[in-house]
Amino acid sequence: MKTERVRDWMGAPLVGCPVDVEMADVARLLWDEGIRHAPLLRKNGRVAGVLSDIDVFSAGTLVDDGVWVERVAREPRELARPARAIVHPDDELALGLAALRDAGSDYALVLEADGTPVGILTEHDAVRAAARLLPEGFVGAVHRGVRGIDADTPVLDGLARMVDLGVRHLVVTRGPTIAG
Repeated sequence: MKTERVRDWMGAPLVGCPVDVEMADVARLLWDEGIRHAPLLRKNGRVAGVLSDIDVFSAGTLVDDGVWVERVAREPRELARPARAIVHPDDELALGLAALRDAGSDYALVLEADGTPVGILTEHDAVRAAARLLPEGFVGAVHRGVRGIDADTPVLDGLARMVDLGVRHLVVTRGPTIAG
């Protein structure tokens, strides 16, 4: 049986931004590329920090076909954080997934031995791998309870709730009915 490697599942090529990028441009990049993490890259190609979608959209939002509406004046480099999990592309996938788990992170930055960033391994990659690699009928999901929010709640309050709870998704309800 083939040993699965991080490189087989990571998002690549790496999509990043220069350190001096504007927040609106990071938001558009995340949206256009359908990604949730954007490394800020120094001129030498090294990672200065990583912005998540929550970091970016806590500072503002995109409306009307990509118009940036700023809520808090912050520079991307102020919000970027160091990666909590770093793996090598040749690491076994199990090691990469363990790094996500152990760091309590939804992504691991994938670096070559010389520090060159080459990709990102995310929780979504883990789900794709599980769907393909686990035996059919495997039941092993961990249920932490469904978190919800009323449909009339302002978007920024919903975002704040997700940040406070440490979750990426909420079930939207309207009374006793699931709305989304």
